[in-house]
Amino acid sequence: TCHVRLLLEYTGDKYEEKQYVCGEAPDYDKSQWTDVKFKLGMDFPNLPYLVDGNRKITQSNAIMRYIARKHNMCGETEDEKIRVDVLENQAMDLRLAFIKLTYLNIDQKPEYLKNLQCTLKQFSDFLGGRKWFVGDKVSVNTFYCLSQDYYGSLLKPPEGNAIYQKSGYYFNSPKVGV
Repeated sequence: TCHVRLLLEYTGDKYEEKQYVCGEAPDYDKSQWTDVKFKLGMDFPNLPYLVDGNRKITQSNAIMRYIARKHNMCGETEDEKIRVDVLENQAMDLRLAFIKLTYLNIDQKPEYLKNLQCTLKQFSDFLGGRKWFVGDKVSVNTFYCLSQDYYGSLLKPPEGNAIYQKSGYYFNSPKVGV
């Protein structure tokens, strides 16, 4: 959900972050969430969720797309929209590989890191000489990729994994302040 937070902060949308706390091991009591989840009036109660007026949205990608559409961050031309769709799914594939590694197969870290370098080169090639993935404007993909870049950095790949290494635009943005 860090990509949702990044996008909300970037757009300046006001939000209230509600965190549900699990109990201690070994039971990890989740009643703080399970006691309320079906009382929130959502079609598919899940975390994260976003309430915006009468709209109640669950699923990270649906929340991301909703916020991005409000701010015209899903591409303007058909070609830009296609780039947004393709890159979103590539970022989700990268996320799924990371989840599988960390939850199921940590012993496959060397192979994951080897494949990661190839995958990140593809992202870099996709960026090409553009200022941003979709052209001259920030798109929703920036935030998908930044969160994956961060999670990948936790594994310390030998050659780094800064997707934006070539551009540096995001980190120099006054909205980000890095």
